Amino acid sequence: MADYFSPSRPQSSDPTERPLKTLVLGYGYSAKIFHIPFIIRTPGLVLHSIAQRPTADNSATDAAIDYPSLTIFRSWEQVKKYQAAAAPENKIDLLVVTVCNKDHAKCARNGLLLGMHIVVEKPFSVASAEADELIELAKRQNRVLSVYHNRRLDSDYLTLKGILSQDSPTSIREVTYICSTYNRWVPNALPTKAWKQPCTLGNGILYDLGSHLIDQVLDLVNHDLTVSPTFNRSSAYGGMILPSRVMALLHDERGVFIPQSMDRAGWGSTWVDDGFDVFLYFDMLVPRLICHLSASSMSARLPHERWRVRGKNGKEWYKVGRDQQEDQMRYEMCAPDTPGFGEEPETHVGVTYKFVVGGLEGSKRQDRGVLEEKSQNEHGKYHLYYSNIVAAVAGREELLVKPEEGAAVLRVIEAAAQSWREGRLLEVPDFEKERAELKLAEGIEGVELTETEEE
Repeated sequence: MADYFSPSRPQSSDPTERPLKTLVLGYGYSAKIFHIPFIIRTPGLVLHSIAQRPTADNSATDAAIDYPSLTIFRSWEQVKKYQAAAAPENKIDLLVVTVCNKDHAKCARNGLLLGMHIVVEKPFSVASAEADELIELAKRQNRVLSVYHNRRLDSDYLTLKGILSQDSPTSIREVTYICSTYNRWVPNALPTKAWKQPCTLGNGILYDLGSHLIDQVLDLVNHDLTVSPTFNRSSAYGGMILPSRVMALLHDERGVFIPQSMDRAGWGSTWVDDGFDVFLYFDMLVPRLICHLSASSMSARLPHERWRVRGKNGKEWYKVGRDQQEDQMRYEMCAPDTPGFGEEPETHVGVTYKFVVGGLEGSKRQDRGVLEEKSQNEHGKYHLYYSNIVAAVAGREELLVKPEEGAAVLRVIEAAAQSWREGRLLEVPDFEKERAELKLAEGIEGVELTETEEE
């Protein structure tokens, strides 16, 4: 294998700590791009095994060919047998779940019952009730549980957080509006990702990209913006502030029709959403905040718009282009420890505009927006996610992404789906009352190893 996949094995960040033996469940795009390259470069982790369903032929996509020195499990039953028979020092410590969305909760629960710490690809689950149960189980098992919301470590998002923390004359004061957009040009439903096409709960772009955009906004609201002193945080879900109101539109831009019999769990659609516009209203912030989250699969414009952030002081930050880490690894075979990894090109620089009141010219006032400052882009830092997992297991750091935060994302997704289905602006008490009460089955279950693929 190339150095991209197989660097020299890292040593533990603490010589007294045994590296965490890590099992990656699933061997699709997500595992190969977002997880394995970082796991094998993180001090304190060792890639112990991969669980992959048997391939149709002896192809290059087989984990046994790519990693001949690793243990390759072909079923969850094999994982259970190994864990039961292994000596304590040989047991798997960390399970990374990268199977299809509908099986996230089931696999995480199985791993927790086998004594493993858990990282779950986003979305955490397909229902917030499942996520709540997993959080309680992780507490009972005394295991670390986290959701892979890696886009908190995107370059553009880290740049925005830096701008909001600045105390300078050009800073954006009292944010009133955030527009976060993630557009792509994917005009055809991809046949290689057939598991994403069925009209079932957990599929669609709202669960896929929407999870990231919602997580970023909730992170800003809960850690970077000002909350009214009259707001009772103890009433927030899991300590997480959720929007006061939600309005959503889901789109079928590519016209991928699904028979009515495959209607997904009451969403009321006969197609899988490939675009959305979601509006979140945070009335408890000072000043009140409106967030517009948008994604499209049919946007041909490049570079794509990514952020618009406005403040009451007449400043607006605007940025095009998005984080390069995924593309660097996918198209350039650029390893995460390569110099320049995570850098954005200069054409992606964010700019701050200020509103200037102009004088009168004839009968018209000549107001204008003036370019005030170009922001210095931060580097993307996906590598910090797994470094934090190692430190959290050792008790040295709090989790970067807590499971309660992953569950809060699902609450907002459920509210958006209900808003769209009922065609109305939804108040928080409404979707609090109408949460789906899905329960995880008792005991350890078998799992079909269907790997996650990103569009």
